[in-house]
Amino acid sequence: MVMGPSMRRALARRGQAYEQPLTLRLTPEGLDYDLGDVRMTARWACVTDFYRTRKYWVFLVQSSAMVLPRRFFASAEAERAFIAEALSRMTQTAQARSSDAAQLVGR
Repeated sequence: MVMGPSMRRALARRGQAYEQPLTLRLTPEGLDYDLGDVRMTARWACVTDFYRTRKYWVFLVQSSAMVLPRRFFASAEAERAFIAEALSRMTQTAQARSSDAAQLVGR
């Protein structure tokens, strides 16, 4: 989850943990994203962009973001394989907008 120190303190004051268990699954139909007690599902058709920040990969899904920490991957090869698989399932328009992901996998 993308957060700065002030967000961490705000969560702590509310009894919320900074670290949450995260699962992101690529399915033939779309993305399944579980973060703590929150579950989101998005069809591939509504994924508009997929980009990298310094520490995260971000799927833009209509007006929401599904954030995946880069530390999630055991190796650079595992990261590359996941990104290639995700890109292959996205629409051509979304692929065209996702230059960070395309560059990583050599497209």
